[in-house]
Amino acid sequence: MKIRGLLGKKEMEDAIAETTLELERAGVISQMSMPFRLTFEEILILYLETTGEGTPFIVETRKRKGRFHVVLSVDWKEADPFGMESPLLTKLVDVLEEKPVWEYRHNTNTVTFSFTLYNSPYRNYAFAWSYMRKYKK
Repeated sequence: MKIRGLLGKKEMEDAIAETTLELERAGVISQMSMPFRLTFEEILILYLETTGEGTPFIVETRKRKGRFHVVLSVDWKEADPFGMESPLLTKLVDVLEEKPVWEYRHNTNTVTFSFTLYNSPYRNYAFAWSYMRKYKK
């Protein structure tokens, strides 16, 4: 899934709702859905306050090797959302099983969220392989 938009209330709400739905469809444990949604929303709000309305952003989701990734890209000068003064964001990030990663490259701020898919074919195969390896000698 790939969503392109401009920072603004309506487009941000649509991106948050669609990304959260995609997270649930992928099979990420439900306890991570609300903390992700709130963290994602807070990061978008921080970028909106920093850059102003109309700044382009892209949200992408990817599945790879039993992992689900949500990548937010905002075209703007260097702006680390985790370095901004936001006590709420600090508390929300602590609830997630893995802390999001921020990166700045080629005039684009990128925040990547990663989640483990516990019941994916890849994870099931990896578990079965490690379990059977004990008995195979």
